[in-house]
Amino acid sequence: MVAASSTTIHPLVNEIRGLLSEYGIVLPQGMSKFRTWVVRQLEAVQAKLTPLSTEIFWPLYDEFLALEKPHSPELRGSASQPLIESLPR
Repeated sequence: MVAASSTTIHPLVNEIRGLLSEYGIVLPQGMSKFRTWVVRQLEAVQAKLTPLSTEIFWPLYDEFLALEKPHSPELRGSASQPLIESLPR
């Protein structure tokens, strides 16, 4: 499996930021700020989101985590744990 590059992660982050802005949720720019703010904001506005938007945002965030994990030291497991724990078959 080829590791995702930042050229894959950045468009996804921009997509999430753009979709959230349609709901009036503005996230600061930058990857570290995105990591810090996105979950906090999604949880804060959960009641305002439609069921469809919830079905869209959380899987997009999960996709971000999957792409980010190999690149982010704070999201990596220990050296003895594989970076990819399971893949859908």
